[in-house]
Parts: sequence; C-alpha cells; structure tokens
Amino acid sequence: MNSSNLLKIILWAAASLGLGALVAAFSPGSFWMGWLAAGILAGAGLALIYLGWRWAGGGRTLAWIVALAFLLRLGLGIALNQLLPLAGYETSEDNLGYLFTDAWRRDFDAWDLARSGQPLWEAFQNEIVADQYGGLLAISALIYRTLSPDVLRPLLIVILTAWTAALGVTFFWKAVWLRWGAGVALPATWIFALYPEGVVLGSSQMREPFLIAFSALTFWAAINWDNNWRSSLLGIFAGLAGLLLFSSRVAFPIAGLLLIWFWLDHMPKIQNPGWRLAGWIGLALAGAAAVYFGWRWVSGVMDWDSILTFKNSGMVQKRITELGEAWLVPFVTVYGVTRPVLPAVITDIDTVALWRALWVFRSAGWYALAPLLAYGFFQALRVKDRVEQRLMIYIGALAWVWVFISAARAGGDQTDNPRYRTILLVWLALLAGWSWYQSRLQRDPWLVRWLAVEGVFLVFITQWYASRNFHLGPMLNFWVMLVIIGVLSIAILLGGWLHDSLTRKRETI
Repeated sequence: MNSSNLLKIILWAAASLGLGALVAAFSPGSFWMGWLAAGILAGAGLALIYLGWRWAGGGRTLAWIVALAFLLRLGLGIALNQLLPLAGYETSEDNLGYLFTDAWRRDFDAWDLARSGQPLWEAFQNEIVADQYGGLLAISALIYRTLSPDVLRPLLIVILTAWTAALGVTFFWKAVWLRWGAGVALPATWIFALYPEGVVLGSSQMREPFLIAFSALTFWAAINWDNNWRSSLLGIFAGLAGLLLFSSRVAFPIAGLLLIWFWLDHMPKIQNPGWRLAGWIGLALAGAAAVYFGWRWVSGVMDWDSILTFKNSGMVQKRITELGEAWLVPFVTVYGVTRPVLPAVITDIDTVALWRALWVFRSAGWYALAPLLAYGFFQALRVKDRVEQRLMIYIGALAWVWVFISAARAGGDQTDNPRYRTILLVWLALLAGWSWYQSRLQRDPWLVRWLAVEGVFLVFITQWYASRNFHLGPMLNFWVMLVIIGVLSIAILLGGWLHDSLTRKRETI
C-alpha cells in the first residue's frame, strides 16, 4: 500500500470517528455504543461518497459541493434534533426532535419493529400508516436492530439521509456534465445540492432524499446510454429498484418521464419507419401511464386537502366566499404554487422563531428558483437546435406541470406542497442551471425581467401582509392588488419584447 492510499484511509477513519463522536454526543443512551453505531454509518457513507466523487470525475469544485451537501444536512439535522424540543411547538414530534410528523411516526414504528423480533419484511406485508411502502421503515428497523438495540437514536437515520443526498449529487453532476458540459453542470449542481427544501428534507428521517438520489441515478443512466448501454442498463435497474423500494407511486411516473425523455432524445437518429411508429406508441403509453399514476396520486386527496386549507386559512375562506365554492380547488392550487409565501412568513411574528427561520429559509429558496424556471421555459422556445429545443421544452413543461400537480395534491399545504415539489428536484435544478448558464452566455436581459416580475409580486404582497398584520399603510383590496400586479408584470414583459424588437430592427437597417 503506497503512502497516498494510507493517508486516505487514515483521513477516512478520522472523519468517520469524528462524525460518529459528534452524533453520539447528541444522542441518548451509551456514548460508546452511539459512537460505534454512528461511526459505522458515517464511515460507510463517506466511503460511498468518495467513490461517487471519483466516478463522477473528481475535482475540487465537486468535492466542495458534495461536502457541503452532506455536512449541511447532517449539521441541520443535529441542530433541529436539539432545538425543536426547546424552541418548537408543543407537539409530540417537536418535543422529540422531529421536524416532520411522518418522520416521527415512521421512526417509532421502525423502533417497535426492531425490538419485536419479527422479520423485517413485515414492514412490507403490513399496511403501516407511517410508511405505506415499507422501504424506509425496514431500513430504519434494520439499523436500530443491528447498531442501536439499546435505545432509539434518530440521528442515525439522519446520517443515512444526509450521505444519500450527497451521493445523489455525484449522479446528478455526472449526468449534466455528460450532456451539457461544466457550464451547465456547475450552477445546476449547486442548486441541486443546496436547494433549501432539499437540505431540510435531507436533514430529516424522510423518503425524499432517497427518491431524489435514485432519480438522479436513473437520469444519468438515460443520458449515458449512447456511451455504455450496459452500465446504463444496470443504473436504470438499480435506480428503479431503489425508487420502488421507497415509493412505487413515484417510481412509475419517473420511469414514464424517462422513457419520454429517451425517445425525444433518440428519435432523430431512428430512420426505420416501423421503429419510429413503435417509439411513438411507446411514448403514448408511457405518457398515459405517467398521467394515470399521477392522477391517482392527486385525485384521492385533492378535494380533502383543499378543504383543510380552506378551514385553516381565514384569507382563503374570504377569497372563496367572494368567488364561490366551485373555485376552491383552482384557487388553492394557484395559491399553493406561491407557497411558502415569502412575505407571509417574514411578517408572521406570531410563529415560533425557530419555525419562522425555517420557513424563511425554505420560501427564499423557492422564490430564488421560480424565476429561473419561468425564464428557462420561455428560453427553451428560442433554442435553435431542434433536438435540444424539444428536450428543454419538455423539461420546462414537466417542471411547471409538476409544480401545479404538487400544489393540487397538497391542497396548497404549507408543508407537503413544497415537499412534493422537491421530488422532481433533478428536473427543476437542471432547468434552473441551464437557465442561469444561458442568461450568462447570451447576456440575455430576460432573466432580469422575470426577476422584476417576481419583485413586483413580492413588493405588493409584502405591503399587503404588512398592512394586515401591522397596520402599516393602506390595505389594498385583494383582487385590485392582483390586477395591479398582473398589469405591471405584463408591462415589464411586453416592454422588454418591444425593446428587443426595436433594437433588432435598428440593427438590420
């Protein structure tokens, strides 16, 4: 063994033991058993992250991104575990250090299963409310049974979610770099790694970090097909198996979306009419399957969640009273797209300080991402390469359709709506990174115009909430305010288009 490899092993062992000690210090029960358990999980994660980083091409920048992705999630997970019982709401999950109710219930069910002596596949055979798919429940129970049999240590699962999210970063980087190069891969991967909702989910005992990571793996496999179809086939099987383990309702639509992507990407290369027809039929079937499973996912609770939002929000009640009950679902869906509403969380001084800080963090991330998604969709229409145009229009449409589906599915809920939205972070981050690169490459003023549109929205909505909560300034009629926002937004976009048209006309004279 040469000195370089020996040094790497020493650094890996030191980092694993250090992280294990940190987690054990904030975990219940014996420090030494906690150190051993956390050290084993941290060591396994660091080894996989290192292998993923090397496989993705290495490089200092990617190392920084991956390290930050992992440490931010683990650090936030430890902080929330300690602060929620002290500064959260008086709820069962907060008092026990869990950010999400689903995480709290699943974790305690996993602990019960671990201590029961029953085989772990019981997690898949029984319809347990905390985890209807069983995958994360079984894995959590396995960790508790083998590494933490003496006491429940929730932070062990946070180690797992944190390094899974970081490993997903390497898959995503590799995929985007293969297709678009470092120019797009760099901003897209930063967004993918540091998007606030993704960080929050990765710091909790939730399924989403696994779903996002396996989605990134399948996306790389689809892009890598022409380079090495055998490794791509292995990646597709591994990615879809992982998705099925954690959520079949997510796995099937993602498989359909990838088939559509694959066909749009490879269709120009197919000359045989029979194969083209077969491809279009497969595309139609994949699209129908994605719509079917997506509708099943949405329709079951859409009306009920909209009713819950109606009951819990005085503002929504007032608006629906003015519009009529038939507008409940459409209004709540559009309202959900704006959630978490940044002006609302900034001006809501009645919310517990810790939760207020979390909501500002999460909503700021969405309001930074949304203009890039809007700009990217319209920028895709201007791409000259037909294949590239087709693919980016597809990604843009997919991103926004999913944003609205998530809002409809969650009924505009403040927690589930952004969580569902983030399941397709692979596509959202790709579109946002591509948009940023295009705006910089072309020195395109349209991104600034979309930011100006959002700025108009934020200024008026902030003033509206401030006048309602603090009686600062006159409170505009809600519908009048929306009309003003709409008129000013159209003026910004139309004015930009006219300016560009006149500029091109003068240049041709």
